[in-house]
Amino acid sequence: MVRAFVQVAVGRGRTLVVPAPVVAEVWRGGVGRQARLARFLVAGVRRGHVAVEPLDFAAAREVGLLLARADVSVADAAVAWAAVRRNGIVLTSDPNDIGRLLPPTRIEAI
Repeated sequence: MVRAFVQVAVGRGRTLVVPAPVVAEVWRGGVGRQARLARFLVAGVRRGHVAVEPLDFAAAREVGLLLARADVSVADAAVAWAAVRRNGIVLTSDPNDIGRLLPPTRIEAI
């Protein structure tokens, strides 16, 4: 499902946005924890299909305000923030946490 979505998005000239805290989470457990996702991110960034959304002071403050609204991880709040900022949707295998911050119309469970 993810591969198909990526192909459609890339075919339409869309870029997949991944907030920096999500990248940190992928590498948090060391080699092998999320190896497939790590390879996907590296290849996507290299090919220009994936953009990493940095968190500067203003962005981090906005993510913190989202954290005050719901008991979710920094990564989940950053994902919700990026979706709102870019008027996008969130692809996730766990829509429950993101669902605390975004309406169902902004979430695509995969």
